[in-house]
Amino acid sequence: MTGLHDQDHDVPTPPTKRRRALFLAFLLLASTLVYVELILRYST
Repeated sequence: MTGLHDQDHDVPTPPTKRRRALFLAFLLLASTLVYVELILRYST
């Protein structure tokens, strides 16, 4: 239990910023998948 609290103190970035970065990464991945799907669909 104490180890987890120590890790929380060691992390410099707040959870909100990390969550926003994770959301942006997921959005980028989703847009890339849609882009590739459209290319494959219209290329044939």
